[in-house]
Amino acid sequence: MNVYQDVLALITPYFNSPTAAEVFLVRQCQSHLQREPAQLAAHDLPNLAKWAMVSGGLQIGKDKAVEMSDKILALRRSMGAASPRDRMDGGSFSL
Repeated sequence: MNVYQDVLALITPYFNSPTAAEVFLVRQCQSHLQREPAQLAAHDLPNLAKWAMVSGGLQIGKDKAVEMSDKILALRRSMGAASPRDRMDGGSFSL
């Protein structure tokens, strides 16, 4: 499996359907990370976790979104040491 598929499998239980999870993940990749889902890489996961918490909070509630974000970060940690390429940019962040 690639990183996109790993994340999709991880977040699917938080949504009403696999399709809803995929729509959510594609939107996060394209809108906030400025990359196509197939390009998702380990170094994108910290930023994805941030946006999953913010955007997910609007769709699935804050508690579930925080849990989902934590799982994305745990996935990144399971992939080894953080790289200088780990991104925390990718779009403006404001509430």
